[in-house]
Amino acid sequence: MYSYGIIFLFLNDFHHEDRIPVYESIAAGTLKSSVFSAQVQMQAAGHIDYNNNDVGEYSFLNQLSGRRKLITGLLAENVKENGLSQANNYNFIIYLPDGRGGMYDAEGYRKELHKDLGVSLREQYYLAVAWPVDWSKARRIFVMGPDGQIRSTNLHEEREAFKKNPTWQHFYKVLPNTLEEIEAAWSLDKWPYYAR
Repeated sequence: MYSYGIIFLFLNDFHHEDRIPVYESIAAGTLKSSVFSAQVQMQAAGHIDYNNNDVGEYSFLNQLSGRRKLITGLLAENVKENGLSQANNYNFIIYLPDGRGGMYDAEGYRKELHKDLGVSLREQYYLAVAWPVDWSKARRIFVMGPDGQIRSTNLHEEREAFKKNPTWQHFYKVLPNTLEEIEAAWSLDKWPYYAR
């Protein structure tokens, strides 16, 4: 597990341009080491199993950081009711399928009256997204699914669109209905795999 708090203490020792890849690396590492491992544990343990089929569902940050404490540190301490959190100059949020061809955050899920919709997709899929709080200190948007592969972009048009409306719809216009369709729908020219 990375010591993100320790890394953060040294960020002020770098020049501005040198800090950008450091913030970005920390964000990517947080998705991989904290969010991915917590989702694997949450789903495997079946802590949330709305349809009682002994297959757990993936969860939002506030569920992962709640009483089960599967994620800790800044990411857990800063979680809001809608599941948004901030750590080391990055926003983090998880979206889950809503069963209507879309996705929702934790607040949308809480308001959902028909949680049975999309439950089989929530057993298979989520999007964990990270984007800069201060865009002058970092440029990349990161997204990760249950395969643990991190995709990223720093394309100007994607950044500008995301600044105005940070939502899952930047990755899919309409969410496909099966896991295979979801994986096939990625636009890898805009969202290539991230390599440090």
